Amino acid sequence: MNQSLTILPSQVTYSTLPDETKPPGDINPTGSTPGLSFTNTPKPTINITVDQPTPLSVIFVPTNRPNQPTNVETFDVVFILPNGTQLPPYSSTLDVTAQTTTTTTPSGLQPPTTTPPAGLQPLPPDTPRVNLPPNFVLPPNTVISITVTSTTDTNNPTGVSIFSLELNATDQLRRIHEHFTKLTIVLREREREDRPNTS
Repeated sequence: MNQSLTILPSQVTYSTLPDETKPPGDINPTGSTPGLSFTNTPKPTINITVDQPTPLSVIFVPTNRPNQPTNVETFDVVFILPNGTQLPPYSSTLDVTAQTTTTTTPSGLQPPTTTPPAGLQPLPPDTPRVNLPPNFVLPPNTVISITVTSTTDTNNPTGVSIFSLELNATDQLRRIHEHFTKLTIVLREREREDRPNTS
């Protein structure tokens, strides 16, 4: 089961400050507050610093909030690790089945390609989202840098809110256990193949 990740104001910085609105905009999608608007810049960047180990499965900009529409069409995500290393950027996609992912283990073996969790299916097809690899865990003080790259009209971004799903700890441990069980089996088979035949 997935749960949403709540973003605190102290965790967020901006390349350009969002507009001041009444009521104030909120980066977290809620039913009572508007999203953030950036009428002074076409491609704002929102930086979110996680304060604890954070397993994520998806990041998306909700497009179907009642009375709080957004014109965000696409965005990019870059993860900046605590040591300053930047992971390759992820670009948003609209089709939940269009983006599959693979991860490379420390041994160089690749687990099978996987599709996003079934829980993403209720999202409208026009919802821009980034589906992350399985077992994707951010260390504390990692920065999630999100840049809006295009809108559905000629206006600058409005109604921007960020929603991310954090894997339930039990589900996360189950996935890690399954992954390393498969890896152990592969390594044992390789050891048998490499063992000299003494017969």
